[in-house]
Amino acid sequence: TTKWTKHLAKKQLGLETKTRVILSFGFISSYKGSDILAKLFAKVSKGNKKYQLIFAGGKAPSIEDTSHYEEYYAKLADFIHSQPNISLTGFVPEKQIGLYFAASDLVVLPYRGLMGGSGALAHAMGFSKPFLVSRHMSSLWKNPYLKAALEANKLSEKDVMVPLTQAGLTRVLQTAQNPIKLGELFQLSQTAAESRHIERFSEKLYTEIYKDQLGAEAKLYANIVPALTT
Repeated sequence: TTKWTKHLAKKQLGLETKTRVILSFGFISSYKGSDILAKLFAKVSKGNKKYQLIFAGGKAPSIEDTSHYEEYYAKLADFIHSQPNISLTGFVPEKQIGLYFAASDLVVLPYRGLMGGSGALAHAMGFSKPFLVSRHMSSLWKNPYLKAALEANKLSEKDVMVPLTQAGLTRVLQTAQNPIKLGELFQLSQTAAESRHIERFSEKLYTEIYKDQLGAEAKLYANIVPALTT
């Protein structure tokens, strides 16, 4: 496995070293807030190539053949491809996961709620990457290891959570270019990783919000898909 430095990883992806890379890792999904992140990033960054948002992931296998998801994914992909500073990779092979995390300055989890098995957060911690999560993920801090990691680094929940609004995305971009904030979040990620409870955390933390995932997703897409065309 290649050990990527941030400089080499950005170069491999055709990006300037000074470009601030925001990473959203994992399958594209309404629950993961992929659409709202794309829309807000486009509105706030205004195409400024000083910032690059990378969606490192592709279709969600469990629902990719459903009509509502096909429409959602197609419209979101079209929107992303229309933006000069947003990219969509499609499925990322395991051997390339490290490349995208190495290139990133900040990992963002804009979830609309807590989800089953956040591989993105587990990977962010595993790679000791700074991360921010949406306020809808506030139940994260019920996890004793994450709560202890916050306290050990003299941080509060509000230091790691952002609203899914223009103000929230503005803060994401500001954080991505603030070495002090990035340093604090790096230390948090590293402390959480060192607790060695990432796997247990990833497996157990997020199951309660969709007992009937397809039914819930269908309701979400019914409201989201029309918005993607505006």
